[in-house]
Amino acid sequence: MFGVHLYGKDGPGKPAVIYHGTVHAREWITAMTIEYIAKALTYEYKAGNNYTQAILDNYDIYMFPFVNPDGMSHHQR
Repeated sequence: MFGVHLYGKDGPGKPAVIYHGTVHAREWITAMTIEYIAKALTYEYKAGNNYTQAILDNYDIYMFPFVNPDGMSHHQR
């Protein structure tokens, strides 16, 4: 399973927040929502946004855009 781990200045090892998307085949927008959140967190952290820095400095964020336990495949058969 592909995922992204975001954390702040003190490194990993803090309480975790987990975002997961595309759990079911028809939840198509959730993967893009997680992508948007990841982009916003990284850009705002680098830009010096105090709120975003507080989030990433106090929590580990794990993001899994495609969980899909129901087995939907995008491959042509």
